[in-house]
Amino acid sequence: MLTFGELKLSDAVDVAGVCASSQQFASRVNAACRRLVRRGDWSGTIVPLHLCCRAGCIVMPRYVGQVRKLNLCNHPIPIKNVWYDFLEYRNRSCPGGWGGWLGSEARMVQQGQVAAYSDIFGDGRFVRAYCTARADVGKTIQIFGEDNNGQPLRTANSDGTWTDGITITFAAPFSSTNIYVRRIDRVIKAVTQGDVRLYAYNPVTDVLEDLALYSPTEVDPSYMRYQLHAQTWPTTTNPPTTTCCPTMSVVALVKLKHIPVVVDSDLVIPDSIEAIKFMIQCARAEEGGDRATARGFESDALRELNLQLQDDQPIDQIPVEIDPFSRSGAGYGVGMF
Repeated sequence: MLTFGELKLSDAVDVAGVCASSQQFASRVNAACRRLVRRGDWSGTIVPLHLCCRAGCIVMPRYVGQVRKLNLCNHPIPIKNVWYDFLEYRNRSCPGGWGGWLGSEARMVQQGQVAAYSDIFGDGRFVRAYCTARADVGKTIQIFGEDNNGQPLRTANSDGTWTDGITITFAAPFSSTNIYVRRIDRVIKAVTQGDVRLYAYNPVTDVLEDLALYSPTEVDPSYMRYQLHAQTWPTTTNPPTTTCCPTMSVVALVKLKHIPVVVDSDLVIPDSIEAIKFMIQCARAEEGGDRATARGFESDALRELNLQLQDDQPIDQIPVEIDPFSRSGAGYGVGMF
């Protein structure tokens, strides 16, 4: 795995034309990597994850861009985007229905972006913030959402005006909202030295319910959320149903997204110095108005990534399954291309 510190010692600094320790170099590297990640499923950008599904919902970590495959109890689960709930089919049992899906299919449906990996389960919860580095005491985090009365979270200012959201100032050992919060829609966090944890605190039961874990460089956290509709797999004595367990474990094959590098220990994805160099030169050519040269550098960058992918994952190792007793014939297994 390539780190930002290692990239600073490479000849990528020469083509960037700026000092390795400057913010301009980090900006050029981030711009190049962001564009490269969007252009393909390269080596090192597709990884398996073991995830916990709570109440049928899966919230992907910060570094996950898209889910390519999902496996539940050794069964593949089809993945649908947000348009799935708007298919022009209706249940046959509904009045005026014209046939179509009956609701028994196992599937995972994209729901959009959220600011925390868990919901607040019930009313009467304060939101507590715990900073893990003493240097972060005094910094703030803003929460936007809804209070117990269904009203937007707002703050009354000293000059008589109101602003959206409420602010929590980090303190030791923790800081808390002074009103109940029912839902969190959005979060704005200051850059911190350590991680920040959010909990929903139930004063009746004196229990903390985990909501989120924010890394130091996250300032506007946003994670992809999916709803898992999975039937319980049939056995000889148990017919299939569509009921979901409160908590279940799944394995997902995910595409990583670009996370801007800041410090030397940050990972650089994709980890090809040659491709990053070509894409930096592509961006510099675009800035100079030379689009033809820019496209040439871009092609060179993609060629390097394709060669790396071919070397890391040879085509003769693509899994193929042949079932001679099945009517489906030969077919490809789970692939990444």
